[in-house]
Amino acid sequence: MKYLLDTNTISYLLDRHSLHHEQVYKKLLSLQDDDILITSILCLYEYSFGIANATNKDLKNKLIQSKEDILNEFILVNLNHKGSEIFGELKKDYKEKIGINKKAIERHNIDLIIASQAIAENAILVSNDNIFENISKFRNDFYFENWIK
Repeated sequence: MKYLLDTNTISYLLDRHSLHHEQVYKKLLSLQDDDILITSILCLYEYSFGIANATNKDLKNKLIQSKEDILNEFILVNLNHKGSEIFGELKKDYKEKIGINKKAIERHNIDLIIASQAIAENAILVSNDNIFENISKFRNDFYFENWIK
């Protein structure tokens, strides 16, 4: 299987003091040897935003180290044409199925892009975000796991 880890799952894994570190780590250990772990290039974007906004030097250094760990430990999935087509359909469907207005859906663009990447990669998206559970209810080609529950 191929697993696309969302930023929150990677953060739990890399932060040994996180409340969810142990759960994610144990799940990771239970995977098969031929399972593949990937993450979105957008994960690096989110970490870069955190680094740019960190006011505490220790936190900033921790985020920089985590970003380096991601680069060294995970296969990064870039944005591509197939994912962009899925994104358009997914965003439209999400808006219609969930009943969210145009302004509110804009806040979910990154999550919808990551879900589109998971579909394009035929990967299971691993996240602790509720939006993905909603998507899995109406999109039968989207696979989602929450390793925290």
